[in-house]
Amino acid sequence: MKQKKVNVPMNTFIGEGFKFEGELTFDGTIRVDGEINGRVKSTNGEIVVGEKAVVEGDLDVGKVVVAGTLRGMIQASSCVEIQKSGRVEGDIVAPVVTIESGALFHGNCSMKNKESKSEKTVELPLKKNAL
Repeated sequence: MKQKKVNVPMNTFIGEGFKFEGELTFDGTIRVDGEINGRVKSTNGEIVVGEKAVVEGDLDVGKVVVAGTLRGMIQASSCVEIQKSGRVEGDIVAPVVTIESGALFHGNCSMKNKESKSEKTVELPLKKNAL
């Protein structure tokens, strides 16, 4: 199946050779080709971890695309995509998870919204004279 490439405008770029330590909070889209050591947060943002990138820390974002190395827990409100060159060591919580052939994933995966409860109760209306 041929995949369609979509150009997404990047708000922030962490280039190769650049190292960030601490908590990173952002809006929009960020591409990492360098190193991040710390927590990454964004309400609906997208993080793209490039092939040469190394990210160590927990992510709480909208969408995650991994082509490099990521060590830590991922919580994504939209989806997680691990490309064939990607390496993920840690647990994933997301409603949609895609792992390409050749990618490495070591951890647990829970495919649900982070806000969802494990049980949901729904009341159905009763019809009169149903019995």
